[in-house]
Amino acid sequence: MRPQPLAVLALALALFAPAAGAGEAAADPGHTLEAVAWLAGSWQGARGDDPLEETWLAPADGTMVGLFRWLKGGEVYLYELLSFEETADGLVLKIKHFGPGLVGWEEKGEWALFDLVELADGKAVFAERGDEVEHTRVSYRPEGERGMVGTFEETRNGEPVVLTFRYERK
Repeated sequence: MRPQPLAVLALALALFAPAAGAGEAAADPGHTLEAVAWLAGSWQGARGDDPLEETWLAPADGTMVGLFRWLKGGEVYLYELLSFEETADGLVLKIKHFGPGLVGWEEKGEWALFDLVELADGKAVFAERGDEVEHTRVSYRPEGERGMVGTFEETRNGEPVVLTFRYERK
């Protein structure tokens, strides 16, 4: 007896297709861009007399891309190209630093990588990957209706260094 095509198709689907809902769990917001999507847009701030700007594009295809500019004395001090990326292990922040003239601080093809380690009340904290000595952390949190606070923390020569950047949405 020859098998019926419909029966063969049904058997193939039963054997090779995952069961409905199998392996599907509600995505952990800590593993998705949902945790930081509120950053999308342009932000303006200052650190003392130094103007700061940070702009984030809306999430797309598992990533968000951002730009940062810090001027000191009216001249470029630092640029950063940033991205948040969804990975199987969680949300990762990648940062590439540039000085005046877009001279890169990291080697070509290298980034500073930060893994999401804490998420509470809109605040997202990222710890630098493989950094057991300096304990470098970057965090973002909303402040009020139109504000955002970015913090850079690290230990240098055993002493804590904390840089706080306050912004308002443009």
